[in-house]
Amino acid sequence: MRHDDDILLAVVDAHETLVRVKALVSPELPEEEAGFALGFDRSVVFVFVDPELDEVRVTSSMPAGLERAIFRAADVWERAVGCSVLWAWTLVNQQGYGDGLQLAFHRPGTGVECVTIQLVGCASILEVHEVKRVTRSE
Repeated sequence: MRHDDDILLAVVDAHETLVRVKALVSPELPEEEAGFALGFDRSVVFVFVDPELDEVRVTSSMPAGLERAIFRAADVWERAVGCSVLWAWTLVNQQGYGDGLQLAFHRPGTGVECVTIQLVGCASILEVHEVKRVTRSE
């Protein structure tokens, strides 16, 4: 996982609220999400798969070679809009590649969980997963 100037740390520390999400695609795979533009109230964070390394990157500028998708981002993002990132994790696979990012969104000032989203880079595509807590059955 590579990132510029601890962008996610700054977003978490500032308690910025997510206001919009736009899917990003590469011209080679226009039907698949290669990244996302996460619009917070004071900044925009770009999360995408670096096609050369197949690792997830986080930057503050639009990645070269990607463009905004004509389709909407996955519905799970709708539950994150209006929420802040409380926790952010970088994920490293068994081969040492930083190919994932997990974001836990919470309602500002309340600690109420909105949704936890996991992004995993796979062959130049950024897969979106929802992470849910498993509870014991009685």
